[in-house]
Amino acid sequence: MVNKGFCDGGHAKKIVQMLFFFFFGAQFLYVYSGYIVFQFINMVVGAFSFFYIYKFIHRNVFLLVICLAIFATLTTLISFKYKIGDVVFAITMPFFAMLLFLYRKELTLPAIIYACITTCYCGYAIIMGWDLNTQLFLSSSRNYISVLGIFSLYCVIISEAKNYIKFVLFILVFLVILYSGSRSAFISFLFVLFFWGVQFSKKHKLSFFCFFLLCLAFFLFIMQEYFSLVYDYIYNSLSVVRRLDAGELSDSGRYNVLKCYYDKLNIMSVFLGLDYFSNNTCSFLANGTDNPHNSFIRLYANLGFFSFVIIGFIIWSLFSLLLAGKYFLAGFLLCFVFRGGTDIIFFFQSWDAYLYSIMFISLPMFFLNGRGKEKLKH
Repeated sequence: MVNKGFCDGGHAKKIVQMLFFFFFGAQFLYVYSGYIVFQFINMVVGAFSFFYIYKFIHRNVFLLVICLAIFATLTTLISFKYKIGDVVFAITMPFFAMLLFLYRKELTLPAIIYACITTCYCGYAIIMGWDLNTQLFLSSSRNYISVLGIFSLYCVIISEAKNYIKFVLFILVFLVILYSGSRSAFISFLFVLFFWGVQFSKKHKLSFFCFFLLCLAFFLFIMQEYFSLVYDYIYNSLSVVRRLDAGELSDSGRYNVLKCYYDKLNIMSVFLGLDYFSNNTCSFLANGTDNPHNSFIRLYANLGFFSFVIIGFIIWSLFSLLLAGKYFLAGFLLCFVFRGGTDIIFFFQSWDAYLYSIMFISLPMFFLNGRGKEKLKH
């Protein structure tokens, strides 16, 4: 049994903050080094989170976790992959997601430090001209610049950090993503930018309208007088622009994976997932490894029929956020979805916690009990 003194009051707040530090630190170090021990640390943190959220969650959360565990276990067995880590992440990440949701004050300092370390390290690498695919991380590509940047910024946004801190980090993360050369990161972050503008315009209509007109006039003047100069500078400075200009929205490997899975789609895969009975050759077509470069293909492969339930929750969450006027968070949700559609980020990894947390934030009446709803008010 866990000592109740460590699950209530001041002790609980300190330990929760410690859990955030451990989780964020392990994520960053795993991306940097590739050492599996950091994944294990995140599993342990996720499991330990349960003791600080179980009093506040509705039985629907337990039902969700049970279904995730059952389907994840079933599909890993019938696909002959035996990925126990996937099952553990499927069980533990919803618990850490609820910790993110319920302890916003304790989240503030760890989230700010996480975002600052990410932007400073990646920004330094970009300024110094490092090869972002080989010199930045020991075992990860430059795509993880945006993964770290987007998720660390999201944690700051949902925390109780001061607005000026959120704004500064928002600008810094955007610049890092812009210069990272990642096409999918740049496009996905546009959702965040767009919906931030929508939310700002709702609160400050006159200021936003004047600012928009000023920017539009300035933009038209620049385009008329210095278009070729500006375009050449952007083209030569930002690799993401060169890649988009060349029509490289995707690559043939990702297309081949999608086509292969589409050709193999049948009634069995609807219930048992895409990789049943070792039918997983398609996922190797992108780069020769078991990586289909699409989180939602991995979702379907790992959860089978239950994946449709998760998709349903994502759609429900999006509409709930839009109807509640939480456009900024809606932008993050769309950003997560688009980013997950171009790489293996979710299902099942430690990053799942961020997607689940935005679902919990969107649907508190469904996932929190009476005590949980009271906690949100304080």
